[in-house]
Amino acid sequence: MLANGTLEYKQGMLKSYNIGCAVSKEVADFPMKATNCNEVCYLCYDICQEEIKHPDHEMEESIIVDGKRVKYYEDGLGCDSKAESLKMKLECGALQYKVTLDGIPTASITENNGNDLIDSEYSGKMLFMGSNDYYVNDLDKNFVILAKGEELQISSAGYTEPTLPELQGYRFKLLKVIMSGDKVAGVSIEVEKPDGTTSEVQALKSRNALLGKDEKGHQVEIRAFEVTGDTAKIIAYDMSTQQKLEHNKKMGDWRVNIDRKKCNEVDVDDYKDLTNGNADKRWCLTELTLAYEGDITLGVGDTVYFPTNAVKFSFEGFKDEDFGDVKCSGGEDKIKIVTEGDHKVKLSFTTREGQRMEDVRLDEGPYNVEDYFLIGNTVYQFKGADESDNRDYLTLHLRDVSNANDFDVKIYPYNGSFAGFDYVKFKDDDTNKQHPCIGDPCKTYNGTVLGVMAYHHSAMLWMDRNNDNIIGLNDIDLTDIQNDNCP
Repeated sequence: MLANGTLEYKQGMLKSYNIGCAVSKEVADFPMKATNCNEVCYLCYDICQEEIKHPDHEMEESIIVDGKRVKYYEDGLGCDSKAESLKMKLECGALQYKVTLDGIPTASITENNGNDLIDSEYSGKMLFMGSNDYYVNDLDKNFVILAKGEELQISSAGYTEPTLPELQGYRFKLLKVIMSGDKVAGVSIEVEKPDGTTSEVQALKSRNALLGKDEKGHQVEIRAFEVTGDTAKIIAYDMSTQQKLEHNKKMGDWRVNIDRKKCNEVDVDDYKDLTNGNADKRWCLTELTLAYEGDITLGVGDTVYFPTNAVKFSFEGFKDEDFGDVKCSGGEDKIKIVTEGDHKVKLSFTTREGQRMEDVRLDEGPYNVEDYFLIGNTVYQFKGADESDNRDYLTLHLRDVSNANDFDVKIYPYNGSFAGFDYVKFKDDDTNKQHPCIGDPCKTYNGTVLGVMAYHHSAMLWMDRNNDNIIGLNDIDLTDIQNDNCP
């Protein structure tokens, strides 16, 4: 899954996936994308006597995994260890959650010298951790307070029941409108609680109505924002779900960052197109980011929960392309690297299809017929060689074992006698060249094969990576051995 770059998962990217091309597993619609608008026309603007704009704000959340801050290692690997386990280390900032807010205002935006309201301090919905049930309860340029809630229209004709699970059992009815002179100052609401009791509360333009905690721990707060005749609109919050997000402060193990701009600089036409307004003096919030702070090491099956526990990041270990377990070590099919003689190195391993590859040479030669060797990240086999009738070229017969493909390559006579190779040895007590080829009947052929210089004489093959006549190890990466064209 992870590479060295940054992976950002947005809506639809985690919707579904296949396991073994047979089982389709659906996951929650996360991350989410939604268009929300403010709940304008507050009590302090009376009964919305004039048309008021309420611009949309397109919000989108994403999960970010910074692969550069994710490390893997074996714990307990070694001769003295009886067990080994795979670990994932998440460095500070490796996991992030981000939601774009599209410029929600922290104060009223007006035009025409403050006579016409364009938008007000935002109190609408805000995406957070896979939910669009959170409403803004309070905010400033450096903080946002969220709580799950629901917008309801209540009247004096009877009770209105919410659908939000956190508000189940509550019912609301408008009792009367509270006036201050000729202006609406608030509303009086009758609330029926889950236990069947009722109480009268007042939601005023200066403060919300707050109920005590019920037996299930829910704590309801009511904001009234629009009154028309014998109806009113309210937002009922469950403050037991409150999330306070402050810029550059921690929310549990997560560091909060709130980005903001002046409202005339955000991509909302109603703000930036004002001819006589105050958008250049108001702050709009543009992005919220939470970054997991601190280092943590996960074993296979361990989990890190994002805030609210709505989302979790789990380490499932190394998987093959079908999301199955990869055989990599242990038991009869464990990986073996052994030395032979004074310079040979051999690798044995089992492919994910169960094929056992024994004694794959990691050095540059010489290889006898039927020997396996590794060039780059692919296993090959030397199948023999044939000279042309006039000996002006040699045909090497090779097999790409990893991808089940036989092929031939032509190489041509070496110019002059061949003095032999210097070998990178495990012991340095012998520095003489080996395998020289001088005169008939020995003949040396060479040429570029598989990106390296191949030499053939005395029925043996060398693959000299740097063409320096020094035989050592090939340039290989044991973490990425090819098989069926898949790393």
